[in-house]
Amino acid sequence: MYKSIHLPEKIEKDIKEYMSYERTEEEVALEQLLEMGVSEWKRERAINLLRDGKITLQKSADFAGISLWEMIEIVKERKIDWLKLSGKDIEEDFKSALEIEK
Repeated sequence: MYKSIHLPEKIEKDIKEYMSYERTEEEVALEQLLEMGVSEWKRERAINLLRDGKITLQKSADFAGISLWEMIEIVKERKIDWLKLSGKDIEEDFKSALEIEK
């Protein structure tokens, strides 16, 4: 997909710095930086949904594209109260975790 956008000078400077550091072409740099940004957005969105009790721990990990164990670490680090969920939701998460272990 081709998109054309105007970037502020500060962002252009940051992209050039990234290109120099990573020794990569502009197109590759833009793709990598965009991927990082989208991944970070998905992670933060998943954490917010979990915090609000709208999704389970397993579903938040799936949405963020990370392992359940990585999500557990994030939850611990940020001291997120995710146990607002129903017993059924928690049971589903633990069953999913056990299946992953197999």
